[in-house]
Amino acid sequence: MISWSDTGIVVTTTKRQEKYQAVEIFTKDHGMVRALCDSTIRICGFSWVSVDWRGRNSCENGFWRIQDIHQPIAPNSIHSVIGQRVCYLLHISLPYGDGASELFEYIEHMSREMRDCSSLEALNMYAYFEFLLLKSTGYGFDLKTCGVCGNVEKIEYISRDSGRGISRECRGITRDRLFRVPEVWENWSNLEPILSDLKTILLSISITNYFIEKSNLGHSGDHSFIATLGLVS
Repeated sequence: MISWSDTGIVVTTTKRQEKYQAVEIFTKDHGMVRALCDSTIRICGFSWVSVDWRGRNSCENGFWRIQDIHQPIAPNSIHSVIGQRVCYLLHISLPYGDGASELFEYIEHMSREMRDCSSLEALNMYAYFEFLLLKSTGYGFDLKTCGVCGNVEKIEYISRDSGRGISRECRGITRDRLFRVPEVWENWSNLEPILSDLKTILLSISITNYFIEKSNLGHSGDHSFIATLGLVS
């Protein structure tokens, strides 16, 4: 029997039988893990929990003993919609058992800050989450060198086809369709998720969603998400 204790975020819950529910949790030290727990335990996505896991081996579903359930945001708010969206993308993007410490730490930071922040601040944190998710799953953006000439240049564009950065000098050489890089990304590449304006935030989400779909991480549905928030008609 293998057992361990950890903390994590609840990603999905699915009722399996009257007695059990399957719960997917993104844990700090063990990555994404799925196991069964008592169906009477009331938990939902984006809840933070302390857990004890046990199973016959690491390759099969085990059983959770869940403690210290903490829901950091109120239901039926923009913040709640963002929390649900974070869980959805974690579910479709992360393989089981692989850790992503930088991503985990940022989501933990998000959950602490979102309770008291404005809608704009919450959306800004979410936009950075998508940027970091691509990086953590191996599909991040190289904003230091040009994908055409290979020189260290100020990257102003991104190829929709390759995802490589393109400098201003080389934008006429490539035939790829190009995204204009949001200026705030230069700071984000240095792990500084500074606050941006709504227009820049929505531009960033539209670009990262494009590459989430292109990278086969899953259908992201960015337009319906933004519409749900009431930010566009």
